[in-house]
Amino acid sequence: MKKKKYSHTKNLAFLMICSIFLCIISGVDALHASSITSISKPKTEITIPTISNVDRHYPVNQITNIHYGNDSKQILDECIPENANTNRSGVIYIHGGGWVSGDKSVFSDYCNFLASNGFVVANIDYRLALQSPWPAQINDAQLAVRYIRAHSTTLHINPNSICSMGDSAGGQLSLLLDEMSIIHQGDTQNIYPKVSPKTNCAIDEFGPTDLSRLYYEDLSIASPIVSALANNQDPTHAPTLYADASPVSHISSKTSPVLIIQGNADILVPKDQSDELKRKLASYHIPMQYILFPGGHEFAGLNMQDRNAINNQIISFLSRME
Repeated sequence: MKKKKYSHTKNLAFLMICSIFLCIISGVDALHASSITSISKPKTEITIPTISNVDRHYPVNQITNIHYGNDSKQILDECIPENANTNRSGVIYIHGGGWVSGDKSVFSDYCNFLASNGFVVANIDYRLALQSPWPAQINDAQLAVRYIRAHSTTLHINPNSICSMGDSAGGQLSLLLDEMSIIHQGDTQNIYPKVSPKTNCAIDEFGPTDLSRLYYEDLSIASPIVSALANNQDPTHAPTLYADASPVSHISSKTSPVLIIQGNADILVPKDQSDELKRKLASYHIPMQYILFPGGHEFAGLNMQDRNAINNQIISFLSRME
């Protein structure tokens, strides 16, 4: 696909922003994979009942670079708990990186962490926006869901208990998977066409939810990233595309439960993105949990005790969805 050129100023800003994303993400996996025992919990604004004794620690078998589609970027790692019960819940994990960077390897340890608690995890790569603008990203994420659901018997997964989870841009995609009941029209591979692409719950870690609003909130940081997803178009010239990529546009009575995790000092994806999501979910009476933590994007500034507490609530939420 032929790329459009940025101006020199936009290109420099874009490269600097991508560097920030990569630096932030490089430290995320160690935080994600920490222990969740004997800890306090950060404030939760809306709660779903949780369970106790969630620290299960099954041995994990990780199988890497499984092709779920025909494109070279459509690969995933499976993290499978050994000796766990059959008919288990599945998790589709989607990495962040502003839709233009990152890959599944950053969350390899977290894939194992979730699996050690009894969940079958698919940690996916997907096509990035500089080479493949929207809707390639949601096409790939939906195909990964269909792949896992089509292989649910082999993986001993309950096909009606698959949760999507992601950080930042991955959070946006995980929300859309929870909202969209039909295969997005951009899909051209026609693989598993009769298998549902929708997940049964979503965990959103500081994902953008209203892309037009985010674009105009910060023209220096957010705009170059969001416009890259939209093939360098702004919301004025591509309003339908921006709405299509915004989770708040797709919430309905069919949306499944959501766990929202947001930093109150996040300058890349501001708190008002999650607040808008919460209000929209509440208007449809969708079960949700909102964790607001004292820190920035990708848990920046959060102490280990509170990060452990969030891990605890993630496992509890997933267990509640079983």
